[in-house]
Amino acid sequence: MQTTITWEAPNFEEVNLSMEVTAYVNTSK
Repeated sequence: MQTTITWEAPNFEEVNLSMEVTAYVNTSK
């Protein structure tokens, strides 16, 4: 099985946003 990850601008922004949300949730715990 071969997995190819392509970094596109919208996709990267989604990942970055979800990481920020996760960090925020962990901080406000």
